[in-house]
Amino acid sequence: MTIRPLTKNGRAGYVLDVGTVAGKRRMIFFRTKRAAETRMGELERDRKAVGEDWADLPPRERLEVVRVLSEMRAVGVSLAGVWQAYQTGQAGKAVVSKSLDDVIKELLAAKRQANRRENYLANLQLHLEDFAKGREGAAVASVGLGEVEAYLAKAKSAGSRQTRLNRLSTLLSFAVRRGYMASNPCTSVERVNVELPPPKILTVPQCRALLDATRASDAKLLPYIALCLFAGVRPAEAARLKWADVDIAAGLLTIDAEDSKTRQRRVVELPNVCVEWLKLGGELPASSVRYRLAAVAQAAGLTPWGRDCLRHSAASYWHAMKGEVVTARNLGHSEAMLHKHYRALVTPAQAKAFMELVP
Repeated sequence: MTIRPLTKNGRAGYVLDVGTVAGKRRMIFFRTKRAAETRMGELERDRKAVGEDWADLPPRERLEVVRVLSEMRAVGVSLAGVWQAYQTGQAGKAVVSKSLDDVIKELLAAKRQANRRENYLANLQLHLEDFAKGREGAAVASVGLGEVEAYLAKAKSAGSRQTRLNRLSTLLSFAVRRGYMASNPCTSVERVNVELPPPKILTVPQCRALLDATRASDAKLLPYIALCLFAGVRPAEAARLKWADVDIAAGLLTIDAEDSKTRQRRVVELPNVCVEWLKLGGELPASSVRYRLAAVAQAAGLTPWGRDCLRHSAASYWHAMKGEVVTARNLGHSEAMLHKHYRALVTPAQAKAFMELVP
């Protein structure tokens, strides 16, 4: 094994060349040399332990191990998969050997073929590669409850733990359906309760400050702000909208199925205050939204910035002004969800002042 400097995707670090494992060259990237050296020490200790165990086996048993493994490899069956099948009472079912890395790639290809959103695929890939880091060549059938719980223990919050569990279960359920492992150990993990705080919304004066700051420092971002704040459009949906989707004269916004989170076409009634801000013009679709929004929020004195606070504000004020049925139809939410999260957050008087925030 050797360690050498390497720049990967523009990031400087070090690569640990483990050598050939299961017929594939295995190389592990680390940000620091110390991390690479620590991992190399662990692998060397593992190899030494394996060597001692191997030396303790009688020659006849060594020969049998080599022969059986060779035969299993020839038909694509993993040793870990066979053992897991035995433990779960499915000894009659051979499990085809597939590495974690191969199954992750296969899953992502299948999800992309099923027309999943790219941002979901990117998040899924990020979590799964984090789980597989350092053992990409290991058989997916070798993943047990211990590995799953160790990975979940690294989560910094209940929400993060739930996300990790969901993403990992997606992979292992896929592996079970494809016959690469006998069962999904995630089903044995106790689910956590995630306590969600009330949605953070902007007050009427804060909305005015944000609109004025945007108009003064980045007026081209106004259409994006107006559609999120007054029409409750989701950030990802708003980022894909074009001026052709907006009918200012009729006061309507059409979100096509391909742009909608729910994959269903939605027609949103634009309140007059939103129409008045849209009349000022600007950029649709907006580019570099995250950085520009952070800049205008800071200029308006609205830091820290609450996640999705524009949509949450719209939902709250709309709910107080027009009730659950109209709000649910425009925002693409269920009435039960609106009742649960947005009821009584603002008063009708505050909602009226919100709807009068014209330029």
